[in-house]
Amino acid sequence: MLDPPEELSELKDLTAKNDHYLLKIFSTIAETGLVSSIHAENDAIISHEINRLISSGKTDFQAHTKSRPTIAEDEACLRAMLLANNAKVKLNLVHMSSKNSFSYIRMAKQRGWDVTCEITPLHLFLTSEDGDNIGSWAKTDPPLRSKVHVDAAWEALNDGTIDMVASDHSPYSYNEKDVENKDNGIFSVGSGTPGLETMIPLMIDSVNKKKIPLQKLVDVISTNPAKRFGLYPQKGNIALNGDADLIIIDMNKEYTLKNEDMFTKQKITIFEGWKLKGKIEKTIVRGAIVFDKGHFLVKKGFGNFITPNCG
Repeated sequence: MLDPPEELSELKDLTAKNDHYLLKIFSTIAETGLVSSIHAENDAIISHEINRLISSGKTDFQAHTKSRPTIAEDEACLRAMLLANNAKVKLNLVHMSSKNSFSYIRMAKQRGWDVTCEITPLHLFLTSEDGDNIGSWAKTDPPLRSKVHVDAAWEALNDGTIDMVASDHSPYSYNEKDVENKDNGIFSVGSGTPGLETMIPLMIDSVNKKKIPLQKLVDVISTNPAKRFGLYPQKGNIALNGDADLIIIDMNKEYTLKNEDMFTKQKITIFEGWKLKGKIEKTIVRGAIVFDKGHFLVKKGFGNFITPNCG
């Protein structure tokens, strides 16, 4: 719903130029029975704020936060739901973060609108204040928000307003995140951070801390997304003829997240130094052990491409 900046030029063909085009896109996707996933932020508000802040010489981490106020997310969230409902398309709102947006999504669901939403661990575990310490690696869109929004996110996750937790994994290089060598500081570096390896560990730790029930965690990271995107019961299910995708967890094992232990390209996590309880010991895909206590046991190419059932 917004034009990507130069550093995200690969997304330029995924932008709806205006509401007419967005409605047309929704209507076309509705004919397929597939789900339309939308990044909901207001382009006009954000573009104006970015230009204003750069003109005033403000290009630090908090300038990014200020450039994307909650109203930009809230308005776009409402607009996307209205247009999607009109087009009768299945809508999924990605990486939501605003307290008001959660309220609007809750109301839409109560009205019977076909909408789901997801959230990232960044918006569950970090606040905008944390970003000052972490720096550019914590830059994400929408931005990290205040504790009020984080608390609202946990409430929405547990009451079913938020359907899924997703990593939004973005393995940028160090150069792409280096604000010191960019003309416009924080505004010239990519948005996003590596998150694939830490998503489930952080959520398992939250189960141990009684922030979310284990069954709810299974729903939001496995069953719900599999059902929403037409992969169930092949995925997100433990049953005869399912794919036997499993993780084996030692719920009592305590350990510390370290950059050096990451497998991602840049070997970095913004949760470096966090002490967690509950560790993944093995990963099983289609019945085969692919990861065992820090080691991969299958070769590149083991994965299968799967397509959704639109029924």
